Order: sequence, then C-alpha cells, then structure tokens
Amino acid sequence: MTVMQKGVYNLKNSKDFVEQRRERIMTLLGQHGEIKVSELSATLGFSPLTIRRDLEALEKNGLLQRQHGGAVPAGRVGESAITSLVLRCRHAIAQKAASLLEAGDVIFINSSSTALLAIEYIQASNVTVITNNARAINCKKRDDTNIILLGGEIRFPKGALSGEFAITNLSGVTATKSLLGCSGLTDTEGFTTVALQEVAINRLMLERVTGDRIVLADHQKIGKQYMFISGAPDQFNCLITDQYADPSTLSNLSAKGLQIYQEDV
Repeated sequence: MTVMQKGVYNLKNSKDFVEQRRERIMTLLGQHGEIKVSELSATLGFSPLTIRRDLEALEKNGLLQRQHGGAVPAGRVGESAITSLVLRCRHAIAQKAASLLEAGDVIFINSSSTALLAIEYIQASNVTVITNNARAINCKKRDDTNIILLGGEIRFPKGALSGEFAITNLSGVTATKSLLGCSGLTDTEGFTTVALQEVAINRLMLERVTGDRIVLADHQKIGKQYMFISGAPDQFNCLITDQYADPSTLSNLSAKGLQIYQEDV
C-alpha cells in the first residue's frame, strides 16, 4: 500500500467521512426506493462489508429497513416526512431551473437527479439536452426536446456515464447553459461530489458553456463539503436552492456575485 493509499484509507475511516457516506446512502435510497449492497459498494467505492455495517447502523437509528442483499426506506409504505420534503424541494428547484431556459437552448445536465427532473418541466421550444445521465431516456419531456447521451461506462445505480469516451464526446460540444447538481456546496470550495469519476465531466460542463452556469442544490447539500471538487464558487454564476438552505452560506455566496434563487416549498 502506497502512502497516498494510506492517506485515503485514513480519511475514509474518519468519523466525519463515515457520516458523509451514510448520508450519501440515504440520498441514494431516497432517489431509488430500494438499493442493493453491491450497487452501493460499486457507487461509493467501499467494500460490501463496510456497506453492510452502514446499513446496520442506519437501521438501528430507524432510517431504513435491511432486506436480503440491500435495504428499503423505513416503513416501506409511504415516504417519511423528511424524504417527502426533500423531494418537494428538488421538484421546486428543477421547475425553476427549467423556467430559465429559452427556445433553442443547448444545455448540459450532469448525473444529478435534481438536474434530471428539470427535463420534465421544460416549456421552451427546441431545447437540446446533452447529458451523462443514462436515466434521461426515461424522462417525460416535450416532443421537441432533444436528448443526447454522452456515452461511456455506466455506473449503477445512479446511471452516470463516465470515462474517456464520455469526456471525449463532451469535449467536442458547447452548450448555452448548464444545469448541474452536486453532493455538497460551500462558499469556500464550491460544489463537490463523492464520485471521483464524475469530476472531469462536471468540470467540462462548467468550462464549455457560453451562458449561465447554474448549480441546483437542495438545503441538505448547502454547507456540506465532500472529497472531490467539481467547481469553485467563481466558476458558476447562479444557484437554485430552497427556503430551508443555510442563510449564512447563501449570504457568503451572494457576496461572491452569485445570483441566488431560493424557492418556497
């Protein structure tokens, strides 16, 4: 094991990182309704044994129910009040993002589930969506909304397309706007992700844009910082969040020149 590997190992086993990983598990569970240990292991980059321990701890706290090979939300029938609120926030954010689009726009959408929701709210005509989110093929959309998948290696369960093939294809196009979700957003580091494989895609989706670079983040992500930085605060000019977001972080971001939309839910 190299020194760098040892450093990663220590970081991954710190208390804060364990909590971040478990928050990520709950986010994925909220998005998919059911998730397998094998899928979590592949997505988060941790051993199945580590994931099982996380699920056991989350179950003890009443946050989920383990089942053979994976987990489902606690109670299974119906969403918890927290999950329901977060979903309403994400839909409100996505709807606002879609309202900022204009006829003929070419937009980037990354692997974010919130950004993906914007597709079903698009009212502008002849919008072209270029995305590394394979789940875009199942989205409800206007007949004249065009969807182009970047291709590449699919990472489950998120359905994110990544790797050199996706990067090469993305490097050959330019968009008028980008709608980018994140794992966390702070006023110091900008927007961060737990998935190293998605950083290069996110960065290109910030660089290859002629117009607005819009970050979509619900209140759970505001003030949170994760391992991999996708974009500094000065690399995007607009943030859409909800009424429950941390006011201190929003104030600091606004002071940096960002336009902030805070949606009521």
